[in-house]
Amino acid sequence: MTIRPFAQEDFAFLKAMHADSEVNHFLGNSDPWSDARVQEWLDKAMLWHRRGRGQMLVVRKSDGSPIGRCGLTPFRVNKELPMPRYFWGEDRVPEGLQTVEECELGYTFHRDAWGQGYATEAAAIMRDYGFDTLNLPFLICMVHPDNVASLKVCERTGFVATGPANVAGQEIRRHQLADYR
Repeated sequence: MTIRPFAQEDFAFLKAMHADSEVNHFLGNSDPWSDARVQEWLDKAMLWHRRGRGQMLVVRKSDGSPIGRCGLTPFRVNKELPMPRYFWGEDRVPEGLQTVEECELGYTFHRDAWGQGYATEAAAIMRDYGFDTLNLPFLICMVHPDNVASLKVCERTGFVATGPANVAGQEIRRHQLADYR
């Protein structure tokens, strides 16, 4: 597989992938993504990549087909609450709330690519990029507690569970990995 930055021409793949309620199930809402939501997500992915972060397109080498996305996404977190609360993007943080940035390693794959090791391989590549290129002191990985496959990817790439957190009103499991070099 290869990993490359997103481009506008990847809209159709993202739209098709996020039309699947099974793919969206652990992302907070199983509904198909609208064109506007796909475009907003794609615009942010391209912007973050110019800053050295963000999700990237994962492409199967054998046939050149896009199969998913994986990358390092900045989140804002408020740790003063009993359960840490995470916000995706500066524009979603309530005014006056004190936050710090953490970088999440995240991945989402088309259902046809599930169970073939792509998520683990892509996560390991992006983990190493975060530590080796971006010199991040740690990474987080946030997974819905019922998403057994993603929990296994976290474990296989070295992440350790650190407790619950809140993302968009949904309780998830936070995992962390300190620079292991």
